[in-house]
Amino acid sequence: MKIHVPVVVKNERTQRSQDDALTELIRHSQSIFREQIDRRFVISLALHSDKLAVWLFDKSGILGINNLIDINKEPLALITIIRAFSFQDLSNIGWDPSMIIFNPHDPCNSMPSYRCTFGADYCTALTNWMIQT
Repeated sequence: MKIHVPVVVKNERTQRSQDDALTELIRHSQSIFREQIDRRFVISLALHSDKLAVWLFDKSGILGINNLIDINKEPLALITIIRAFSFQDLSNIGWDPSMIIFNPHDPCNSMPSYRCTFGADYCTALTNWMIQT
């Protein structure tokens, strides 16, 4: 599983809808941390009708923005956020480049997991990891 930025979309902008979206994002981030052990943090988006919330999850907790972004009044903010996720180096959106998948058959071909293509039999628990210091 390679999820870079989880996004939840809700049709309404009620407090219950916002709470439901945050609960979904918490579950998604827990799953990402469980499956992608070389993640330092997860940035997530929640779109509530026309308001955008940005959340940052790390292994110690959650940070969110105080004011939701109105994508009708500030469409450039939405475009900037999407563009930033699209063109950032993956280490800037949560992946740890110091954790390398070690290839014992070809040590020179060891690399971060976000640069690898995995087959269906990939399992992080059975992977040989090397941490660069």
